[in-house]
Amino acid sequence: MRRLWMIGLLFTVLILASGCNTDVKNIEHLNYVTAIGVDYKDGKIYCYIQFIDMHSEAKTSEGKREAAKIWIGEGVGRNFEEAVFQMYQSAQERVYWGHTTALIFSESLLKHGVEAVYDSITRYSEFRYTPWVYSTRGSVKAILQTKGFYDQSPLNTILHVPEGIYAQTSTIESIKLHRFVREIREPGYTACIPTLTLDNRHWSQSGKKKNMLTIDGAVFYKDGQLKGYVPIQELMGLRWFQRETIRAGVSVPSPEKPSVQVIVNDPKSKLTRVHDGAYPKFNIRIRAKGYVVNRVDNTLSDDSELTQATENAIRAEIEQLYDVSVKRKLDIMNMEYRLFRHHHSEWAAVDNWESRLLNGEAIGGIAVDISIKHASAVKNRRKE
Repeated sequence: MRRLWMIGLLFTVLILASGCNTDVKNIEHLNYVTAIGVDYKDGKIYCYIQFIDMHSEAKTSEGKREAAKIWIGEGVGRNFEEAVFQMYQSAQERVYWGHTTALIFSESLLKHGVEAVYDSITRYSEFRYTPWVYSTRGSVKAILQTKGFYDQSPLNTILHVPEGIYAQTSTIESIKLHRFVREIREPGYTACIPTLTLDNRHWSQSGKKKNMLTIDGAVFYKDGQLKGYVPIQELMGLRWFQRETIRAGVSVPSPEKPSVQVIVNDPKSKLTRVHDGAYPKFNIRIRAKGYVVNRVDNTLSDDSELTQATENAIRAEIEQLYDVSVKRKLDIMNMEYRLFRHHHSEWAAVDNWESRLLNGEAIGGIAVDISIKHASAVKNRRKE
């Protein structure tokens, strides 16, 4: 009897052990997707996935890392799923999507329509809503192949970790997938998607220019349509309205003739609807603190003059941003969305708000309140 009991116990253990083994996935036998790029050409969807050799990410016994090894998968199909399944056929080992941290959509895909793509991505259980979302006007594949400094992997670039650079110079805010999906579904909302490009003007290695990733502007998406692209030079005023702006540099009195460089931290903005005339208008108020980091000459040495000049410089950026909005027919400051949220009955009574808000007269007053703390104001003062 005891012998039969032992045999039964051993048989049960073997069954349970074999069942567990079927669910175990050896991490060395998985292909980890770190970024996805999607393009639309000639009526077909082109899908690119980025693999990074995790062995090159791990340090050796000497504390060094190998040069990054990047693999790019490419599939073509009539839809996103067909392109992905084409890559599965030659992937050799299971593809794991749970570590994806970046999505890149080409401008042509955004023109065609991106909803079907993100719908497919977010329905798969391994995928999360946390990757960063970018657009590009260039080659999606080239963006995915670009390494960081010292031959580090793309995991050390702004494609995957934009927070570090944004904390030093906040211009165009990067957004994650959950926010992108929410914003493009909101009535009256104009979503801002940063655009990535390759720039070889600023960095070199051993005398050879190197392509590095940079954000060169943004595309704007509203009501299921791509509304247009704006270069970063025309979007300097956008930073005063972004919720996550951390640090912004202002050339005072102007970028063309700077006398002082002021850093502004954590600005807060407020748009208030005012009733003045037949069409709606908004008063804008900006509040922030700043400090001086560089002085070119002794002009604007008086505190009140410097504060006034800084406020005027910020006001000029906001006015330029609205001029760009009018010129390009883009509601960059999302004035319509504020009507939808806070004046819904008024918003619902009109079909085409862009013609009313982008008429060149929708901005009433612009009040800028900056408190400047001097950093060594007397130090390095120039002699006349």
